[in-house]
This record gives sequence, structure tokens and C-alpha cells, in this order.
Amino acid sequence: MISDPVLTFRNHNQFSEEQAGLTKVRDLHRQLWVRRHSPWSWLVWPVRYYVDMLLASIPNFVIAIIGWLVVFGILYALSAHQATAADAGPGVLHGMEDAIAAFFGMQPPPDFEEVEQTGELMVWLTLFVILVGFVHLGIFVSHLYSIMSRR
Repeated sequence: MISDPVLTFRNHNQFSEEQAGLTKVRDLHRQLWVRRHSPWSWLVWPVRYYVDMLLASIPNFVIAIIGWLVVFGILYALSAHQATAADAGPGVLHGMEDAIAAFFGMQPPPDFEEVEQTGELMVWLTLFVILVGFVHLGIFVSHLYSIMSRR
């Protein structure tokens, strides 16, 4: 029943209303899916909720990307650059640079040899940053494309 108004909004170029309807459809679909697959659905529910929250609005998406960058920047600053205390200056800024390079560039930071010296944990962190960046940017670009093609 909810899908019919969404199609009507789409046919009449009511973009904002269509987006609100799609958000509600995703929410209802997630709730029904959890009830249908209840024994193990709690494992997947947070991921589905997070993706649905991202797709609800562009500001949510931008805030999530900035949040991930801040978290990864702090982790890089605390872990990788604390070991090389000779550069005791702007550690958080350098960590943010590394996080941005790995997240958006989908490659290790330029000073990866320095990061690698701090241990295997930083290598895994870098791989995780690259993976999270790839997933977020892929979803973001496809979501923007779907929005632009409907307008």
C-alpha cells in the first residue's frame, strides 16, 4: 500500500514526497525482514539500519562520512604517530591527513612505511579505512546518481 503513493509521487515529479515515501518503505521492509528472520536478524539489523539511515538524506550521509574521518584520524594520530614522537607537533592533523588519503584515495597513506612500522594493527586499520571508504563512496555516488536521474 505504501508503494502506490510512492509511484504516484514519482509519476507527478514530487521528488521530496517520493523520497519520504521511499524512506518509510525501507523502514517497513527492514522491520518485516527482522520479524521474518528473527533468530539471526540481530546480526544484520545494525548494518541495514545504518544504510537506511544514510539513504534517508544527504546531510545524514555527509555527517556519517565526516564522523568516520574524525574517528579514523584520531586512531591514526593515537596509534601510528605516537610511535614516532620526534614529530610531536600536529599529530591529530597528520592523522586526519592519513585518514582522508586512505578513505578517499582508497590506498594507503603516503607515509605508509611509517604507519607500517607501528605494527600489524595499523596495517589492518588502513585496510579497514579503505574498505569503509570504498563502501561509503560507492553508496554515496550511486545514491546521488539516482537522485539526479529522478529530478
